[in-house]
Amino acid sequence: VEGSVIPAFCLRHDVDGILWLPENEDRFVHVATYNAFGYVKASKSMAKFTCASPDNSYVAVADVKSHIYVFFQPEAFGGELRNRKSGKRMNTVARQVVISMKSHDEICGLHASPYALFVLTSKSIYTYCLRNS
Repeated sequence: VEGSVIPAFCLRHDVDGILWLPENEDRFVHVATYNAFGYVKASKSMAKFTCASPDNSYVAVADVKSHIYVFFQPEAFGGELRNRKSGKRMNTVARQVVISMKSHDEICGLHASPYALFVLTSKSIYTYCLRNS
């Protein structure tokens, strides 16, 4: 969470991930909702690290080795999408990216910034640009 020194935490609510920020001992503030993230995270049996960008635009899950899964918040889509079954028109789309790392070294750390994802392995540090600045 941008500018926050108190760590936020994400709890599963049905299929979604809900990000909460402690305001004080008795109060928590809802910061963001990651659609279907609870469902996705539950399916990642090899997950070692999970982090979100400070602006809440994406969340990333890193396996023990080789793969990082990045899930972006829905964004406006320039065209028109239509659900094939229901016919409902959609004006947003949520991207998902799978990063397959060149090395198969163990992932030792993960850090998300608004524009890049940093991955620390036992031998190197990698930076993946996720958005244009």
